[in-house]
Amino acid sequence: MMTGLVSLLVQLSTAWIASLIGLLLMVWRYKDYFMRSLFAKGIVPILYESQLKKGGVFNFPYAQRIIDSTLKETAGSSVRAVVLVLEGNQSPDGDFLSAYELALYIRIKAERLNVTVMSFLRNSVTTSGYIIACSGTAISIAPTTQLNLSCTPGVEELVRNLRPHLADSLRVHVEDEPSSSSKIFVGRDALAMGLVDRVGSYMEFILTQLQAEPVAADEAQLYGFVHHQTRPRRPSQ
Repeated sequence: MMTGLVSLLVQLSTAWIASLIGLLLMVWRYKDYFMRSLFAKGIVPILYESQLKKGGVFNFPYAQRIIDSTLKETAGSSVRAVVLVLEGNQSPDGDFLSAYELALYIRIKAERLNVTVMSFLRNSVTTSGYIIACSGTAISIAPTTQLNLSCTPGVEELVRNLRPHLADSLRVHVEDEPSSSSKIFVGRDALAMGLVDRVGSYMEFILTQLQAEPVAADEAQLYGFVHHQTRPRRPSQ
């Protein structure tokens, strides 16, 4: 019996030591993130379009966990903002409804938590990415970004449910026929057409408007650490 007890204690000790080593390795790996978070007044999570996809397609159950976790990271922060980056990633663009459902979830969830979502379009953005961007308080586009929009009545209606004044601008390009009509708007052309609110990049927003410091927790996750009281300015509607 004594031998069995000793064996059990040894196993428990081994498991505890293994857990402790794992914890120490994780702290060491993310030491920069942990140290900076101790002194930051606010943390701004950056959510990328690719993080909302599983197997290259939008997946609501998978994306919901990512969205909930991202929004919760702003709890207690003086900033209470999330940066949403849409960049296409050369993925197929046909699931407008899944994009709309995710956009609706982000918008309503953020409103309930009093979190400002700032959307940024970069590289080559498709209709699905644009629909998700409409979940944000404001949409910015980089000067060289190509926005490839399907200008149909259905897409206009989805956008109208999220950002009515943007749908008014999109309406000009919607044909009477419900057939697909794709048009490309580049950078300031999209701003001139009233399809976005600003021109600029998400890094510029983090560094200048928020005066935050970008810190990578790992290869897939980036945060902006804010060291003073601030809150993103909302555009006039």
